Amino acid sequence: MSAYYSKMYLMKITSLRFFTVYGPFGRPDMAMFKFTERIHKNKKIDIYNKGKHIRDFTYISNIIHPIIKILTKKRKKLYDVYNLASSKPEKLNKYIGELEKSFGKKAKKNYIDLQVGDVLKTAASTKKIDKFTGKLKKINISQGINLFVNWYKNYVK
Repeated sequence: MSAYYSKMYLMKITSLRFFTVYGPFGRPDMAMFKFTERIHKNKKIDIYNKGKHIRDFTYISNIIHPIIKILTKKRKKLYDVYNLASSKPEKLNKYIGELEKSFGKKAKKNYIDLQVGDVLKTAASTKKIDKFTGKLKKINISQGINLFVNWYKNYVK
């Protein structure tokens, strides 16, 4: 719709596709926040599809520079779309394992069947945004989860 609107009204529009973004002040309904809170409180976490889902988990600081660049750099194209992601998809079980390492304890797990309509894998190519912004060093999943858990312990308590 944005592409059509852009062409119809000759309006420059840039769309951003965010892939499983997590970090401080993130949404409490997302897996990172829910899992962190429940592990911290020694409660069970619900894990769909036995943790076999694959997601392109993206730490918030990995997308800040590209967003600023998109907002401030003149673009020639009338319409464009960029993926903002780590471009390193990981299994949900690895994500949970990193949380367990950060807390120094095992999570209590409640395995649930695959939800109807759930996507098994998300993965993004960031070649286009990397070309636009220059290849940036990204915080990996281990670093990102440690940063989030430290923030959680100090901020949320």
